[in-house]
Amino acid sequence: MVLSITFSANYSQSTQRVTEWRNSIGSNGLTVVGDFLDSMDLRTADAYQEVTNHLLDNERYAYSETKDKIKDGEVTVHKTSL
Repeated sequence: MVLSITFSANYSQSTQRVTEWRNSIGSNGLTVVGDFLDSMDLRTADAYQEVTNHLLDNERYAYSETKDKIKDGEVTVHKTSL
C-alpha cells in the first residue's frame, strides 16, 4: 500500500511539472508571435489575417527563406533553408 501511495504522489508531481513546463513554452511562443506581428505595424484585423495565412501556407514560418514558384496557375512554396 505504501508503494502505491508513493508512486501516485511522484506521478502527480511529475505530471504537474511537465504541464507547467509545456504551458511556459506555449506562453513564450505566443509572446514571440505577438511581438513579431506587432513589429509589422499591421493596422487592421484583415491585415493580420492576410499575414498569418501567408506564414501558415506550407509552413513558411519555420524557414528563414522561401521561394514561391507558380506552375500551372498554382503557387508552390520551396523551402531553401531552415
